[in-house]
Amino acid sequence: MEIGLCHKINNCICLDQLQKGNSIILTGFKYDCPLDLKKWFIKQGFVKGLEISVHATSPFDDPVAYDIHHLVLVLRKDEAKYLQGIVL
Repeated sequence: MEIGLCHKINNCICLDQLQKGNSIILTGFKYDCPLDLKKWFIKQGFVKGLEISVHATSPFDDPVAYDIHHLVLVLRKDEAKYLQGIVL
């Protein structure tokens, strides 16, 4: 997976900025993503080209439940900020 690709694309955001009802196509990780977190993301199926959408948010907007691979995965915003993608 390419790292830091998002800075070259205009319509690119980090996953923690994604609003309910919107989706992104994952382009990669932020350059400062910790290695252990990056490995965990890959084990959970976060690969380039993955479509991610917001499933639900908690009352204070953290954590957020995301739809990936027809599953729901909950991430805190401090984890989601390392995933970048193109808004659909």
